[in-house]
Amino acid sequence: MGLVRITEEEWKKEAVAEALLPGTQVRVRVHRLAQRDLYRWPVQLELLEPDLSEHIAPPDSWETPANVGWAYDQGMDLDEVCEVLHRPYRRVNYMLEPDMASRRLHPS
Repeated sequence: MGLVRITEEEWKKEAVAEALLPGTQVRVRVHRLAQRDLYRWPVQLELLEPDLSEHIAPPDSWETPANVGWAYDQGMDLDEVCEVLHRPYRRVNYMLEPDMASRRLHPS
């Protein structure tokens, strides 16, 4: 089992939606194999038929998502996970509007 990645925007294209109806048989090629368990989809596939190459991004345009929970279960910390994946860590900061920060999630 593997994954042909198609984004939500690509699915909205009429050509893609019509070509990939449920039950449609497709022809694929294994594009890349990644370490099992460390990646959520270790088998990355390239869609050959139907040919939708002008409508969907090529397989090299995205990185396979990591299974960070599995890595933590193996005793790895964030720095080790990033090192094994050969990816930098990018911290995400969320900012709340000042009035939202003081609101309660469950009103009393």
